[in-house]
Amino acid sequence: MNFVRRHTGLGLAALFLCFAVFVKPASAADVIPHHATYLLSLKSAGHSEVSDVIGSIEFDWEDACDGWAVSYRMDMIFVYQGGNEMRFGMNVASWESKDGNRYRFFVKRLEGDQVTEEFRGEAELSGPGGPGKAEYTLPEPKSVDLPAGTLFPTAHSLRVLEIVAQGQTFLWATFFDGSDGNGALGVNAVVTDRKNADAAIGKAWPLLAGAAYSNVQLAFFRSSDESTLPESEQQLLMFDNGVTSDLVFDYGDFSVAGKLKELTRLKPSC
Repeated sequence: MNFVRRHTGLGLAALFLCFAVFVKPASAADVIPHHATYLLSLKSAGHSEVSDVIGSIEFDWEDACDGWAVSYRMDMIFVYQGGNEMRFGMNVASWESKDGNRYRFFVKRLEGDQVTEEFRGEAELSGPGGPGKAEYTLPEPKSVDLPAGTLFPTAHSLRVLEIVAQGQTFLWATFFDGSDGNGALGVNAVVTDRKNADAAIGKAWPLLAGAAYSNVQLAFFRSSDESTLPESEQQLLMFDNGVTSDLVFDYGDFSVAGKLKELTRLKPSC
């Protein structure tokens, strides 16, 4: 059962979206490199045979000085109505240059103790807004053309911050993270419900004190045709400094919720 699909982590760099007026334009300088732990649980079962979900995500977004290093590890146990259990996992490690033109990735998916898929490679664009190419070394050597305008994860995040700082609430973009062998995706992002962190949030998470946040709905499409059904969907509660406190993964007939349980700042590695 292929429940653990692409973009079930923080997409690894997550999308950092917000709207309305900023005191200053959002930029890479506003983002807090951090480690976050999330606990996962079943949000809604619908007509699915899944009766419970137990799991966690460990996420790191680091300033590697010459680039951004993003990694996460997701581990989920699905409990079915008949009492059977199945364990799924996904590990991601990536690096992206700060000009957004180069990207390296390694992705591993697991079912139980067995590795079911591995993707490793690197990608490069001809320049900002230009086309590019991804070169896979796993599961086999393969080249994939990337269309003009393709954004890697952190570049996409910062582009969204830039758009939102201008007062916009919608972005359609072409996105590549290497988490499968099929090339780039179309990503539709819609931002709603802008709020400021209250005292309770600031007390629980000092890094979020005084920060504003927004509800972000993401839909990932296999083609550039926005009228098609999305391949997957997410809902994120995103803060202006790049931290996500709540997330929902929509698998169609059931959904999984994630709740922030640990948050610490990471220092630059240089």
